[in-house]
Amino acid sequence: IFDSRFENGNLRKVAKVNNVEYNLWLENDLNTKGHTQWYYFKVVYKDIALRADKKSQNIKFSILNLAKTTSLYQVGMKPCIWSKRKNDADGTGWFRGGEDITYTQNDIQRSSD
Repeated sequence: IFDSRFENGNLRKVAKVNNVEYNLWLENDLNTKGHTQWYYFKVVYKDIALRADKKSQNIKFSILNLAKTTSLYQVGMKPCIWSKRKNDADGTGWFRGGEDITYTQNDIQRSSD
């Protein structure tokens, strides 16, 4: 379940590719010419079978409308993630995480006004 209906949430659209892959589009940053440099949204994974055996499942998120030529993700930066389960377990809810993080510039045209 995806959600960004809260202050500063900027997820515009989600398309399910398959059970473990999703394409995401973000709202443009305010006062820009169609650029997006950050993201803030919530994902709740509710799979009863997965919860029962507590195995981890990798989910792939592809953010499709980021357009900078370079990014700190290319040199090892990881996104900030909040985990309620991790916070309940050891008090470290926010952490840098993710695997196989890549960044490539896309070819989505930006407005020129």
